[in-house]
Amino acid sequence: TLFILAIALTFPFHSIHSEGGWLQWIRRMFSSSTWVSLLVGVAPALGLVVLFIVQQASYPHVSSPLWPEYTWKFFLWPLYGMLAIANTPAHLLVSVSIVGTLLALLCYTILQGTPRRNTPLWGGLLLAAAGTALLYFVAPVTMSGGTGTNPRFILFALCLLIVAFGTYQFTSREKFTIGSIAAGLAILQMGLNTPVYARINVDVAEYLSAAELIEPRSTLVGLCFAHEGCTVGTKRGYLRIDPFLNLSGYISAERNSINLYLPAPHTNYFPIRYRPELNAARYLRIEDIGETRVWVQGIGDYARETGGHIDYLLLWRISDALERGEDTADLLAWLAENYQLVFTSATDQLHLYRHKSMRSLSDSTVARSVVGKASERQ
Repeated sequence: TLFILAIALTFPFHSIHSEGGWLQWIRRMFSSSTWVSLLVGVAPALGLVVLFIVQQASYPHVSSPLWPEYTWKFFLWPLYGMLAIANTPAHLLVSVSIVGTLLALLCYTILQGTPRRNTPLWGGLLLAAAGTALLYFVAPVTMSGGTGTNPRFILFALCLLIVAFGTYQFTSREKFTIGSIAAGLAILQMGLNTPVYARINVDVAEYLSAAELIEPRSTLVGLCFAHEGCTVGTKRGYLRIDPFLNLSGYISAERNSINLYLPAPHTNYFPIRYRPELNAARYLRIEDIGETRVWVQGIGDYARETGGHIDYLLLWRISDALERGEDTADLLAWLAENYQLVFTSATDQLHLYRHKSMRSLSDSTVARSVVGKASERQ
């Protein structure tokens, strides 16, 4: 925001085509105090760049930046993939319509000229939106252990465009036309999304149905094997979103338990981090060996090598992994030896396993040490 204001206050949009406009702007900026606003605006951006470089240098083992593949899908994704939550023609078409409307409105405001613009703010916001959109094409897909970084820039760019339109003086007729189109698209999208959310909510309710059986202050690992909704499917499904990826976090929060399968505790920016000696991430890896995907092959070594303890294991739609021909043999053998099945949902999609030692264990070792020492520090 400061960067946008700095550009708006100092950039000579009104004299960009006049003779000597650039030179006059540079001379005026350094001969007055306007350079201060530019410096204040640029400083946070430079600070973030330095912080990013330091993060990449200090955590090279997390993941090297993965750059996008410049295919036709990559270039068209901002149109069809930004707002569609399901892979249906209707959802994809509405997403294209919304983004297309914003782009058409941008072209309209540019062609109308300057009389109806708040030129400095409009120009600053337009430059910021263009720069943010450019980052989609040049930024890596993954960096610092995080994924899906560059698609987010498109969302920021569209939001900046909406703010930029606020600096334009539309006539009453234009406002009515724009408002009608926007309202129509919003209602249409809500009508399309409501059945999708209702379908997701049914599965979410089933996923969370075993929460009351999990003992407070215990440890939990939730594994999602579903074809869609948790990023492990090998083919395109109905959903374009992943609502089940971190759903076990709701259970751990409700039951005051320790979730051992958080998405990014190994990074240097995630708000919750495991103690290195009790970090289960390397034992819960999903690996592709040859043409076969192997699930959490080292999960049985966690307790023996770290002294930690997995009290509950929650499996969501393991039948999908078996249907895909994936290897779950080590996991199932380990469960049969050390755990007992304590809950199966009505549709057989959810299975909850409890460690056999939990019969005489009121609090797990890991949870007691984590919570106990945290209380001592407080």
